[in-house]
Amino acid sequence: MYEKELEIAQAIARKAGALILEYYAKEIIAEEKLGVDNFYEPVTEADRMASRVIVDALSEAFPDDAVLSEEEKDDQGDKDLFTVLVSR
Repeated sequence: MYEKELEIAQAIARKAGALILEYYAKEIIAEEKLGVDNFYEPVTEADRMASRVIVDALSEAFPDDAVLSEEEKDDQGDKDLFTVLVSR
């Protein structure tokens, strides 16, 4: 039923994963960011870059969907459908 979406999601995850692996060779520096729950949480450059890759790819693959991401500004606009990026 959602074979195309799953295939796209897997390809995007592989691309983001490859990018994250590049950061393992470097020193990992975590910054603090204020979460929506008003608590500070760590975030790394790898987190931000992987999020950017994922959000860009999802937006390109599903232009009619809004994309919600932990590391990005919400992109709801006037869109009725949502693609939700979950990370941990």
